[in-house]
Amino acid sequence: MLKDMMMRLLTSLQPTHLATTAAEKEAIYRLRFQVYCEEENNQLMLQKYGDRGLIHTPEDDDDHTELFYVGDPAAPDATGRAAVYRPGEIPDDIVRTYSLENLPALRHLTCLQANYFIARRSARGSRAAVSLLAGAAEHTVRTHGAEVLFGDCVPGLLSAYRRLGMRPYGGRMIQFEGGMLVPVISVLSDVERFASIGSPLYPTLKRLKRDGCFPSSDLEPLKTALQGPAGIETSTERISTYLEQTMVRDHSSFLERLPASARARLTEAGFVLDVQPGTEIIREGFREREMYLLIDGVYEVRHADRLLDTIGPGELCGELAFFHPDGVRTATVRAVSPGKVLVLRHRFLERMRRSHPDDAFAIIEALAAVLAERAAAIRRSAG
Repeated sequence: MLKDMMMRLLTSLQPTHLATTAAEKEAIYRLRFQVYCEEENNQLMLQKYGDRGLIHTPEDDDDHTELFYVGDPAAPDATGRAAVYRPGEIPDDIVRTYSLENLPALRHLTCLQANYFIARRSARGSRAAVSLLAGAAEHTVRTHGAEVLFGDCVPGLLSAYRRLGMRPYGGRMIQFEGGMLVPVISVLSDVERFASIGSPLYPTLKRLKRDGCFPSSDLEPLKTALQGPAGIETSTERISTYLEQTMVRDHSSFLERLPASARARLTEAGFVLDVQPGTEIIREGFREREMYLLIDGVYEVRHADRLLDTIGPGELCGELAFFHPDGVRTATVRAVSPGKVLVLRHRFLERMRRSHPDDAFAIIEALAAVLAERAAAIRRSAG
């Protein structure tokens, strides 16, 4: 059955195009602006690129870089950027940004860096995104012999990237103009792993392996390194332990208001992310809907670069944007010590309303109580 499903997916993928003309590239830069500045209201990018209506960076013109798109050349549905690095060619700043010093085996491999992979709102959830990644991977493997793919994703999309076959590897969080990103990686020639997780990229990678497109490099040192700490905790048992410790040690008013069944739903819906000092888990003015429960660490809350508060374990942040239709962040939350945060996507509550309405109501009620407490504290401080 899995084989039949994969074959149906393979035949349904949209063509992926390599942008070669100035007009195609300009359409890609325009789509970036539409997604980041118009759809997501990224204020930093709007200030930087608003006068042009295009997002074009120096890396787009680098010799290592190739631009891909799916859809109409004049108005693509999805686009992505790939940079191919031969063994030993990854620039030092890329090594630092992606914590690749933790994976020394990469020095001997041809690597594909993927970023700016985006789709316009009307194409999200469609085959466009998978088609784009599959097409870009096929081109770079056949043309350049790429063996490893690394990149990044917003925390809320980590589960989707994992289904594709990407995985975190314990790298430091990346500070991007769009907020916090999780570094992820995948060994493209490890076709058996893509098959075992049911990745939609499996048919493409299987065909590449059948055609002998992957170099015969020794990948065992890299695979061994990827078995180490990933900086992400998804085990429901361990997340449950974190929540219990937070309740007992830090008396989270949010968690204490929840019945045990609703707390169990949180362990199933979210994941715990390690953060380092200086990481901005939320950035003022950006549009995103994740909510964070602080499990460990100390964090500053700032508005217009003015310190408003210092918060720690048991506290919630991001709950206003979580509820607000436009999802615009009203403050910046930055880690000032090593810490852990439970990441919850907005969609988990929508799903819970259908599957476990009582627990969903309990969570909404607890969130409302937290908001009421904060509003009362603001009134007292103002008075």
